[in-house]
Amino acid sequence: LYTILFIWVMELMHSISQFVVIYVAEAWYFNGSKHSIFSCFVGSEMVKGYCDAMSYHLGSLIFGSFVLTFFRLVRYAVEAGTRAAKNSSNTVMYVLCCICRCCASCLESLARYISRFAYMDVAMNSNGYCEAALHASQLILSSSVGLAVLESTLWLFTFCGTGGSAAASGVVVWLLVTSLPKYSDPTSSTYVADEQSVILAAAIVGCLVALPVLHVFDTVADTMFYCNATYEKRGKVQAAHERQTLLFQVRTVLGDSV
Repeated sequence: LYTILFIWVMELMHSISQFVVIYVAEAWYFNGSKHSIFSCFVGSEMVKGYCDAMSYHLGSLIFGSFVLTFFRLVRYAVEAGTRAAKNSSNTVMYVLCCICRCCASCLESLARYISRFAYMDVAMNSNGYCEAALHASQLILSSSVGLAVLESTLWLFTFCGTGGSAAASGVVVWLLVTSLPKYSDPTSSTYVADEQSVILAAAIVGCLVALPVLHVFDTVADTMFYCNATYEKRGKVQAAHERQTLLFQVRTVLGDSV
């Protein structure tokens, strides 16, 4: 029970942080983009995001984090069953468990993806989680092609960014341990004997540092896509309303003249 509560709380903390990033990105988009988006993350918009999350949308965030916790626990249970089937040498059961594990992982990834867009709708329209998730699903289905292109680009950017950060960290450390005498001189007290291990550790640290930044970038990019799709949808609805109003006025004038 405590493990479930711990996972739920961790999911809630992540949902609140994700909501704040989404809130700031949407505020920047619809405020005319007068300032740099990075200035919003250090200004009052970020504080407003946390206040709104804790005051008005905490229930939706708790429910969304519970949904994610449920799918994560299902995946954990299936993975435990897979390990047990592997140890029992039951090939048929092991194959079935592997299939179930793949399905559980896909469902968890889909739930996380829909929840991200649901939080965008919650921040923009103040809808409940279920209604926001329905709107998010409709948006994903209606903009599947553009969203697929965006996600492919983001995946490539994340891969290159993570690899680039790891490579840059490794190169910098390699230059330090090979060019500075206090690291390259065997008589020095700070001599680095195993250069490869130090370089590998630096590359891992560079990769871990880049991941949170790229995760925020991914969330902001998806939010920009959602805002643009919503803006275009509202523009089409407004244009249709204006056409209907104009048509009604024309019919009224012609009817009066007759």
